[in-house]
Amino acid sequence: GPEQIAARALERAIIIDTHADTPQVMLDEGYDLADPASAHYAPQGKRLPYLEEVKLQQRLIKDLPVPSYTVIADHIDHAVRIAGIDHIGLGSDFDGIDSTPRGMEDVSKIPDLVRELARRGYSEEDLEKIMGGNVLRVMRQVEQVARNFRAEK
Repeated sequence: GPEQIAARALERAIIIDTHADTPQVMLDEGYDLADPASAHYAPQGKRLPYLEEVKLQQRLIKDLPVPSYTVIADHIDHAVRIAGIDHIGLGSDFDGIDSTPRGMEDVSKIPDLVRELARRGYSEEDLEKIMGGNVLRVMRQVEQVARNFRAEK
């Protein structure tokens, strides 16, 4: 049935966790807003519904100074240390947000972030992976899984 098909798909296909760098506000104590992995590995793993999470996040950060775009590079550094360069991707989500880090006001500023990552030692190959190569690789793999599923029917 559908559950078995879903289970087989999860065994074969890669899952993309989007918005992993968004602070994942936990219901229990001990969450770490600086750690994208905490959303998945925090004790009890409870999460607020997305819209509630956003509202709480806005309340928590409303009085904080606006960070520089280099904080995005800090988050990428951290995610690379946790998951490895082959598992990190950057996307833009400029619609539906109230504020951006200084220097990342719109998509035209992404080259500044790429230069910052290069300054930190990321190779051209690493940057290509972060800026879309990893996502494209995963999408190709998932498409192959879908073709295999169709062939099995």
